[in-house]
Amino acid sequence: MIESLYVTQARKTYWNRVEFLTYATLGTSEFDSRYRWNPDLGGTGRYIDKNGQIVKGKVITTQLEKVITGVQTEMLGLALDLVDGKISVQSWYDTFRGSVKSMHGVAASLARGGWAQMSEENWTLTRQITQEQLGYLNNLAQGLDTGSIKKDGNFLRRVQQYVAASRSTQEEIKRQVMLGTATHEKRKLGPADHCRTRDGVEGCWELFKLGWVPVGTLPRIGDTPCRQNCHCTFMWASLIDGSFKIIQ
Repeated sequence: MIESLYVTQARKTYWNRVEFLTYATLGTSEFDSRYRWNPDLGGTGRYIDKNGQIVKGKVITTQLEKVITGVQTEMLGLALDLVDGKISVQSWYDTFRGSVKSMHGVAASLARGGWAQMSEENWTLTRQITQEQLGYLNNLAQGLDTGSIKKDGNFLRRVQQYVAASRSTQEEIKRQVMLGTATHEKRKLGPADHCRTRDGVEGCWELFKLGWVPVGTLPRIGDTPCRQNCHCTFMWASLIDGSFKIIQ
């Protein structure tokens, strides 16, 4: 049987990325060895380096992207094993489910400054987001088991997106913490193509153009036409004497 071009390309992508697999097991340990959390900075705490300088937000998101790349690569290999008939749908699902849960935990802890800083509220929100994603994953597994969903390129794309959904978790944990500190938030466009409003769903570009709005107003990262491909983040500020003072 001739497989689709996307599946063939996915095989090449997997082998080209095998070197990144170590990131799948690094989690936050490598990051925590280089930086430490200072709870007194930035309103809700910030990472600082060995010289006491505040670590830029881009460094934190880059760390998450490294982990995402590693886990996506590992899960792509697992999905290809399913496509090739080497493992069962149940075996694939059990392994993938564990990885999805771990990814959201890692994303949340990076946002909060490490596992030690995670509050019960943070864990509750993380669990809520994770359960939502696991519900989608369960539907996918059922479709694969019944044959209503094909093991093709679209399936492999969805596998990558489930891992990438952890970007939203990182930003939602930040927003949860900022609710008691900042008054306003703003969309910050990521280094990628910026989607526009489509089928009644506001796009990243239009949300960015709104400027500063009250905290909690903007939709989650990924709830836009670009979905889990979104690389946008949030900025937060407090309105003081008619001017916005940026917090993070």
